[in-house]
Amino acid sequence: MALPLQGVNVLDLTNVMAGPYCTMVLGDMGARIVKIENFPEGDASRRFDPKVNGESYCYAVLNRGKKSVALDMKDPRGKAILLELAARADVVVENFRPGVVKKLGLDYEAIRALNPGVIYASMSGFGQTGPYGTKGGFDIIAQGVSGIMMMTGYPGGRPVRFVLTDGEEAPTYPVQGDFYSVALRGSTKELSSSTPKSSESGNASLSTLPFGVRGKVSSSTNTEGII
Repeated sequence: MALPLQGVNVLDLTNVMAGPYCTMVLGDMGARIVKIENFPEGDASRRFDPKVNGESYCYAVLNRGKKSVALDMKDPRGKAILLELAARADVVVENFRPGVVKKLGLDYEAIRALNPGVIYASMSGFGQTGPYGTKGGFDIIAQGVSGIMMMTGYPGGRPVRFVLTDGEEAPTYPVQGDFYSVALRGSTKELSSSTPKSSESGNASLSTLPFGVRGKVSSSTNTEGII
């Protein structure tokens, strides 16, 4: 029995937990995941404890079944390889701090110029816009800002970190966005992270913070031999 995303190629530019969790689920649904890691140190989660046989348990779980390539995205040679892969991908997922992919020349507009049919998902701690939009975000920061740590621990004591992490919940939204975008291929709708627009122009939008999914889904791409 074929899996729902079998034949779909995903270029994974994510790091640490939330992004890799998202692409892990896409892989579990049959997508082929090509993970780009920063050269030379690789994904930051490779250094997380605990380790089994010298390998991070966290990294191994979140990146199972993926193909991995280490590239220096600031080097013209590394960037050229990445763009070649992006031109053949159905889906690109990134979780850099907002503004970083723009500086690298790897934002949605740049990738779309090479691959008009691409589905591009962005994840960040505080969304792509707004007063906190350029700030980085991790689980402990989200818990502190939201005030949820004041609801745990002992009365009168210090704030205590909540047991669940946003890395287990937040990625489910871009997973759904990517899945629905792939399912909509063949339509003439435009998916974006902007405010919902009128359907008069044939556009629709998908707006769920802290992520955005954008991409014209009316055309397909030839992704044979992505790597």
